[in-house]
Amino acid sequence: LPELAGQDFLTILDEVFTSAQPFYGNEVKAFLEQNGVIEERYFNFVYHPLKDDLGETTSIMVVATLVTEQVKARKVIEESEQRFRFMLNAIPQQVWTATPDGALDYVNEVVCDDFGDNTEQIVGYGWQKYIHPDDLQTALAQWKHALQTGTEYAVEFRLLFADGSYKWHLARALPFVENGVVKLWIGTNTNIDIQKENEQKKDEFISIASHELKTPLTSVKAFNQLMSRTDDPEKLSKYVAKSAEHISKLEKLTTTHQIMLEQADAIEYNGDHFRLEQVMNNFLTNAIKYSPEGDKVLVNCKVENNNIVVSVEDFGVGIEENSLDKLFDRYYRVDNTAMRFEGLGLGLFISSEILKRHQGNFWLESELGKGSTFYFRLPLDLKDDSKTVINTDDFYEDESIVVSYNAENARVDVDWRGFQDLASVQNGGAKIIEFLKRHQSSKACNDNTNVLGTWSEAVDWAGKEFFPMLEEAGLKHLAWVYPDSVFNKLSAKKTVDIAQGGIITQFFTEVELAKAWLDSK
Repeated sequence: LPELAGQDFLTILDEVFTSAQPFYGNEVKAFLEQNGVIEERYFNFVYHPLKDDLGETTSIMVVATLVTEQVKARKVIEESEQRFRFMLNAIPQQVWTATPDGALDYVNEVVCDDFGDNTEQIVGYGWQKYIHPDDLQTALAQWKHALQTGTEYAVEFRLLFADGSYKWHLARALPFVENGVVKLWIGTNTNIDIQKENEQKKDEFISIASHELKTPLTSVKAFNQLMSRTDDPEKLSKYVAKSAEHISKLEKLTTTHQIMLEQADAIEYNGDHFRLEQVMNNFLTNAIKYSPEGDKVLVNCKVENNNIVVSVEDFGVGIEENSLDKLFDRYYRVDNTAMRFEGLGLGLFISSEILKRHQGNFWLESELGKGSTFYFRLPLDLKDDSKTVINTDDFYEDESIVVSYNAENARVDVDWRGFQDLASVQNGGAKIIEFLKRHQSSKACNDNTNVLGTWSEAVDWAGKEFFPMLEEAGLKHLAWVYPDSVFNKLSAKKTVDIAQGGIITQFFTEVELAKAWLDSK
């Protein structure tokens, strides 16, 4: 076989002859001539040295088995599996397979990315580690039933993601059957978290709408029933008055208020025109409704710190402090539920959701007996290349925060500026922790007097996650300075109320008093 020259086979023969050790080849490729054509072949072979009585190698026994067809068939299967796995990884949802007895044996890359674990870890853990405890028993029962009956598996459950959140998924799996025998199970988990959230909001909306509409209507119906059951003129007069009062709540659609546009900066903004109009109508309706003795509502629109800020000011009854607290509690969460504040619940909830979908938010200022001003903010995508970041060991400044170290008093001073959201608060928080660790400081002055609007969406994170990180960084005393702004003040107090850890926090309205308190520690 002269064509074997240069293909290592003769070299291996020499090595076997010299070493007197056998060589085993498995699926070794060789190029051989067949009818004048060089073809690719595969062999399993053994080179075994034969020795004389003195132990010297005298010859080599060669045993070779042609396995070309088996190798080609296996390669076809492997290529098919590679294409199949590529297809599964290209699908934008979780895909998995299980053995006939139900043991998980494969997950695609989407599962690994979602869970933050590799394939081996996930297969080893099984679904039990990732399914929400409240959903696990139902999921296992459905899976057991599917395995026993060979029927489709379908169930909804929440899965634990790498970021610690649970997201709703619809799991479905079908058995792959050959000759009446289940060979494997092929399944998918489809993320339905958004649909679940929308269903919940729909139910909450219907609940609120039902309550808002039923309250006056039920009262009217009740008083009408009472009127039909009495002949007493005095009682009848009271029932008529009460009924008329509730009817007026439904019919009060006209107003003599003058809506005055004081300022309106010219700016182009791309958003949902219809939804933003809903927000504006709600703010104006509330202003008119709660200033029955007033005759005007003032509207302003300006661009401030790369944001559109709209304000609606009335001169009505204002909102009591305890009602402001309740109102804030219902809207400070990023995922607030539709809890109702009398007279403001439905419309304000809808407005809040619309603004969130535009990356904005709302806040208010109110003085009892003098009126209220409702604000909403819409961020603009305007780049300002003139703004620079200063970053040294003792000083840091960007457009949202200034952090400095006061070496004389071993104190970290923080000055928040402009509008804040969850991302900016988290970024600023990371810089504060960096300064605390670098300078081994246990005191910080947190100044919010230059903050605009509200940062209520960051309250949960600040109290439950940031405060423990501050304590771990060495912080023991925190002086918090807030301005005379309702939502800003309530955000600070709510953060401390839910804060975890043992940091001693004191509130102030003046920076110098706050620093003096810290310096005494």
